[in-house]
Amino acid sequence: MKLFKTSAAALLLTFGLSILVIADRKLDNEHTPPGDREELKATIVIFGLPMTVLGSILGVSLYREGKQNQFKQIEGDRRQIQEQFYQVLQANQGRISIMQLAMAAKLPGREAKAFLDERAKEFNANFEVTPEGDIYYKFDL
Repeated sequence: MKLFKTSAAALLLTFGLSILVIADRKLDNEHTPPGDREELKATIVIFGLPMTVLGSILGVSLYREGKQNQFKQIEGDRRQIQEQFYQVLQANQGRISIMQLAMAAKLPGREAKAFLDERAKEFNANFEVTPEGDIYYKFDL
């Protein structure tokens, strides 16, 4: 369906804009006979404008659908990370490291750290540094 919509939008815009440009150029030509001018105006109103408007509407619709799908994907990913976060917390009695979350949720280290920093602020977590220098986020369960 998306391929059809994309193709239809592209074709409608291409033909609509082509008709508008060609008709406009012929209308600007002083050698165009008056009878042809009326036909060109009708062509613009009957074909050029509706095709361009319809193609634009389809294009905007596709853009909005893409943004909605992107938002849904981000929300789904966020929920999955949240679930992994809670599972690791429960398994480790409220302790979690950046590496543990990164491995469990299959995240890059920076994203795991940013996520844990947000949760630490949200839940007033403490930090624990091991003798080896590892940093753990400590959440009260």
